[in-house]
Amino acid sequence: MSMSADKIISEARAKVIWGEPSLTVRDFLISNGVPEVVAEAKLKEFQFERSRELRKIGFRNVLIGGILTGAAGVPLVYKEPRKLAAARLAQQYALIRLWA
Repeated sequence: MSMSADKIISEARAKVIWGEPSLTVRDFLISNGVPEVVAEAKLKEFQFERSRELRKIGFRNVLIGGILTGAAGVPLVYKEPRKLAAARLAQQYALIRLWA
């Protein structure tokens, strides 16, 4: 591959990672002289990479959220059980008011 072809592939990868529609990226590749078979293969590869990164980010966010929720909830349960009971009563009252 020539240097310009590498730049075209790199730009197409960036477009996919940033969420541009597949059809526009495919058209971009084909209009810049990349063979259709190669364009389809690269497009699938880039979409797989984007999906993998998004899953990784989502998993990390869920993990951080669980840790922070647990860290905030543990002291409430052990140190202030009366406040926790009051919060439960308030929650139950709110649910009853919503259904009534």
